[in-house]
Amino acid sequence: MPPPRDVDVWMGSLPQGVDGARVRAAFERASFRPTRVVVKKRAFKRDGETFGFAFVSFASGDEARRAVRALHGKELALDLDVPGGGGGGEGGGDCNGDDGDASSRTRTRFVRANLRVASETPRTMLAATSFDVSLASQLAPLDAATLASRLRALGWPRDESGEAAAREAGGDGAARLFLLRRLLSAHGEGDADASSFAGTLLPRSVRRRCVILSTREYVRAVPGETLKSAIATLSTLKWPRASHRVGVASSEYLSLSSLGFERETEDRTSTVASPPSPGQNARRRRRMRRYRAVWELARDVLASVAGDDVAAKFDGLAVTKNFSASPHRDALDVAPQFVCAFGDYYSHSRPGIEPGGVVTETETGEDGTSTVTPLSPEPGTLCVEIDRETVGAIDTRDGVACVDGRAVHWVQPGYEGTRYSLVWYRRSPHVDAQEAFACAATPRWWEGGGGDRRSWTTPIV
Repeated sequence: MPPPRDVDVWMGSLPQGVDGARVRAAFERASFRPTRVVVKKRAFKRDGETFGFAFVSFASGDEARRAVRALHGKELALDLDVPGGGGGGEGGGDCNGDDGDASSRTRTRFVRANLRVASETPRTMLAATSFDVSLASQLAPLDAATLASRLRALGWPRDESGEAAAREAGGDGAARLFLLRRLLSAHGEGDADASSFAGTLLPRSVRRRCVILSTREYVRAVPGETLKSAIATLSTLKWPRASHRVGVASSEYLSLSSLGFERETEDRTSTVASPPSPGQNARRRRRMRRYRAVWELARDVLASVAGDDVAAKFDGLAVTKNFSASPHRDALDVAPQFVCAFGDYYSHSRPGIEPGGVVTETETGEDGTSTVTPLSPEPGTLCVEIDRETVGAIDTRDGVACVDGRAVHWVQPGYEGTRYSLVWYRRSPHVDAQEAFACAATPRWWEGGGGDRRSWTTPIV
C-alpha cells in the first residue's frame, strides 16, 4: 500500500522577501508543523507592490484543514529581508533587524493569512471521477469575464465587494474561483458563501441538461477500409515518450503542426499576428519528419468524408489514445475543428435514450411526485457545451463531426477498451484564416456551401 500523500495548503498574498523557512516558522509559532514549504514569488501586483504565494504541505488532510480553520483571516508575523540603509522598507510592522547591516536587514510584517486547501482551485476542479465529469469541472475552463457574464444572464446579483476582496487576497485566480463558486450556486450546486446573498431575492437556480445529438445529423461515417488502415497504423505507433499536452487525461497524446515551414515563404508583413519562433519551427519539423505517415493517414481519413479540398486546409493535428474527461477549451484555435474516434472501446449502455432526448432519470415517490435527475451521457462520447444551460453529447465512433473547440468540451469517462481519436484544427496566425464562433456543433456540415465558403470545414459540393 503506498504511503499517504501530503496535503497542500495554498497561502496567498505573500510580500517579497519571504522565504520558505520564514513561512514555516510562522506556522510553527501557531503550533502547526508543515512537512514542506515551497514559495513562488512574483505571482501578481497590487498598488505597485509584487506579491507571491506558497504551498505549505501537511502530513494529513485533517491537519491541513485545521490550519486553514485556525489561521485563515488572522494576522501572521512574517520576517522579511528588506534593503538596508535605514528607514523605508515595506511598512506595516516593527523592525527587528540590525540597523548596522548596510546590505539588508530583517523586518517583521504582519500579514493577514489568506489560506485554502490547495485542491480548492479552478485548475484542480478539472479532476473527474472514473465515470463522470462534475459541473465544477465543466465550468472551470471559463475565464472570469465569461463567468461574470453568465451570472448576469441568469439574473444572479454580482457581489462586487466579495469579488474584489478575493482578488486583493489572492489575485485573479482567487477572484475567478469566487465567481466559479457563485455560478455553481446559480446552477443549483456549489458552496458559495450564503452571507453574500443576504437580503437578496435570488432567482430560481437553472440546472444544466445534456442532450443527445443525432449521429445522422452531426456525424459522417468513415469508410470501413479507411478505418481499418487508421486502426492498424495507430495500434503499432511508437508514441512520444512524454505527452505533447499536459493537463489532460490520456494514455498517449501526439500533436503535429504544419505552421512555420509549409507556408514560410508567404508574405507575413500584414496578415500574420504572431509568427512562430525559430525554436518552434525546428521542433515542428522534427515531429513532422518522424510522424509524417500519421499526418498523411489523418489527411486521408478527413478526405474520405470531407473531400480533398478540406483535407488540404488543416494545419494542426491531435492524435490521442484513451483520452478521457479533461474539460477544456482550445483557445488558440481560429476556427471550428473536425473530430473522430475509433477503436474497440465499449461501455454498459443505458437503454431508452433517443437522439434529441434529454439525458435524465425519473423517479416517482410514494406520494406520486416525480423527481427528474440529470444523468451522465454515454461513456466515450464527445461532450460539448452548446450554451450555458445545455451540453450536447455526440457519438463520434467511426465517424467525423464538426465542433468548435473554443467551446468547453470533453470525452465522457467510464469506457473500457482502447479509444483512438483524431482532431483536425486550424491555428494559422493569418488574419484571413480566423473565423468567428458560430455554433458549438455543426449539423450536416458535409452538405457543403456551394461557392460561398463560410468556413474551412465546409466542403464544396
